[in-house]
Amino acid sequence: MIPLFQCCHSGTILDLPYTYSPGGQRSRGDITEKAKRRLACVGDIISIAGCADRQTSADTFQGGVAIGATSYAFLKILKQQPRQTYLELLNHLYEMLHEKYDQTPQLGSSHSIDLNKEFVI
Repeated sequence: MIPLFQCCHSGTILDLPYTYSPGGQRSRGDITEKAKRRLACVGDIISIAGCADRQTSADTFQGGVAIGATSYAFLKILKQQPRQTYLELLNHLYEMLHEKYDQTPQLGSSHSIDLNKEFVI
């Protein structure tokens, strides 16, 4: 099962210790005590957020229906190119969102990941 959170402020919704930005920059600064305890997590947790904590994720209308801009972009990108790396997906999200919105997608994880590995649902 893959949980999906559709949230307005979503950068660190799961408080994961590793955060990646488009371009592959990894941040491990400002880790909360709660996140430090998760460093020992044996689970494989990945979070793709539509924006950084200081930003707000935008909504869009597609076919007369309101949907999160990141959710729409994510689905559209995966339909166009189902096989891609984590970094490619993150960069494609950024490119698509940056055209219309002031938000930077983030990828969070429970452990350090190789962004050149294939993203698999």
